[in-house]
Amino acid sequence: MNVYTKDVFVSNLTFHAGSINKKLDLVPNDFELKTKKVIALMSYYKGIKSESLIKDGNNIDLISLRTKIALFGNDLGFLDIYGKGWPIGVSKEDSREGDWVNRKKELMSNYNFNLCFENTATFNYTTEKIWDSIENYCLPVYYGKHTNVYELFPENSFVDYSNFKNPEELFKFIYEITNK
Repeated sequence: MNVYTKDVFVSNLTFHAGSINKKLDLVPNDFELKTKKVIALMSYYKGIKSESLIKDGNNIDLISLRTKIALFGNDLGFLDIYGKGWPIGVSKEDSREGDWVNRKKELMSNYNFNLCFENTATFNYTTEKIWDSIENYCLPVYYGKHTNVYELFPENSFVDYSNFKNPEELFKFIYEITNK
């Protein structure tokens, strides 16, 4: 269950996975990164002031963490934010207006990386965020700790922020990624 939305998930393979109703082409051997800039499609909510959510002694709230990472990357000029509620001048647009499904695809088509944390890190809570990245050929920057996301996705199939100590380490890693 997501404590923010009260949604109950009985499997980590939610209905979002079914939204990809086409076979995706493999990345070609001569693939080249268009950009190493990261996109973040997310609302601000309470931002860095989001309260902790403690479960089994761990803070499973990811809103504050993903906000800090997004702001850090944005300050570096290495991440573009699209979403509602951000301080003036941070978000490029309130991208949830109109046809959001197609707008997400249009936005992601200009990036190779997507910061796409869930609201919380908990068992079976895997939403459209990671699936949207994959469908649109953006390498997900996701948070896997305290989840069972690796039942769906093999290790190294996404960038798992829980393996990094801080945003600097993450952005250095992305900057050093090669086309291979």
